[in-house]
Amino acid sequence: MLSLTGVERPLVFVMGSRQNAGAPQHLIRTLVLVNIILALYTIPALLRNRSKETNVNTINDPNNPLILNKRRTSGSEPSLNGTDSRQVPVEKTGTGIDEFFYLHQPKEGCFDDNPFLVLAVCSAVNHFDLRDAIRRTWASVIQKHRISTKIVFVLGAPSAEFAHLQPHVTRESALHGDVLQGDFKDSHVSLTTKTLSVIRWSLTSCPSVKFFMKVDDDVFINVANLISVLLDVATRDTDYSKPFMLGHVIRNARPISDRSSKWYTPTVMLRSDTYPDYLSGSAYVISGNALASIYSAALSLKPFWLEDVYITGMISRELNIPLVHEERFTFRKPEMFHPCLFRILVTAHQISVTEMHDIWRQLHSADLDCSGYPKRIGETHVGRTS
Repeated sequence: MLSLTGVERPLVFVMGSRQNAGAPQHLIRTLVLVNIILALYTIPALLRNRSKETNVNTINDPNNPLILNKRRTSGSEPSLNGTDSRQVPVEKTGTGIDEFFYLHQPKEGCFDDNPFLVLAVCSAVNHFDLRDAIRRTWASVIQKHRISTKIVFVLGAPSAEFAHLQPHVTRESALHGDVLQGDFKDSHVSLTTKTLSVIRWSLTSCPSVKFFMKVDDDVFINVANLISVLLDVATRDTDYSKPFMLGHVIRNARPISDRSSKWYTPTVMLRSDTYPDYLSGSAYVISGNALASIYSAALSLKPFWLEDVYITGMISRELNIPLVHEERFTFRKPEMFHPCLFRILVTAHQISVTEMHDIWRQLHSADLDCSGYPKRIGETHVGRTS
């Protein structure tokens, strides 16, 4: 103990207190400096401890307002308990893959308590013409099939090059009410985040959905064939009551080693020389009872920028979700645009705006005769990727 009066007693310094009177000024200054230093070290430590306490919560805790969309603008967050018992417990992961909020959301969620399909079209900010073509062609007949389907166009935030387009996106969202836009930068390397953003929205707005479909905006869909495939799956006496993914299965694919390709992937990012089996990202279906565990797994697994490889390959393998091959989900550009081909297909990829309108018009022509056309998919009908 120190003593200022010759009497052994604790030295107490109280900021602004009269009991400091008579103390040496250099000692007072020293004590002030000590208090400041202690504060600088103590406050950050307290904040770090609070942060650690927050981050050990699991995603399955529906009462934690910091889980999922920390800056959400509207709506409640999903309870990720799902119908599938295979849940992935998630603690602090540091992936950051869910650190985004929505700039725009669809005006409504699903129309009933037992929706059949959420159809998520992943689109680039500047692809107004493709979104308009989809609304005017194959998406225009979805509700006519009397199947509860919600179509959502999924966007990111525009880059500096397209920043001037944001007001147009806002008007598009107000006009159609079908735009889901996240605040992450819109680019081909954000496809994983983009897809997870609409999975998260589906868990909130359509928690009982039977099927979820992700599709690119340059894909033409034969809606009647799609619904036929899904109804067949839904009514088949198989294990399809359990989680599954359906689409065009790609096996033994190798990462692109050409550094000039926008799909270049260093092999150091993978544990092997080949990707796990996965579904073509142009179009695939996920059973609704798999969405919660997929989203939860994405918060604990190391992110990978190729969305189809990550979600339908790495995560499906981690969760042991089977991949179902459907040959009519084609990911190649057809060599010839015969309308009868599109009567067979469920999806066709790399379709331009003009081609989308042409296919739609020809498919609905009263003069179309497909009686002599093959009934199955073959290499003579579907060409190589360009």
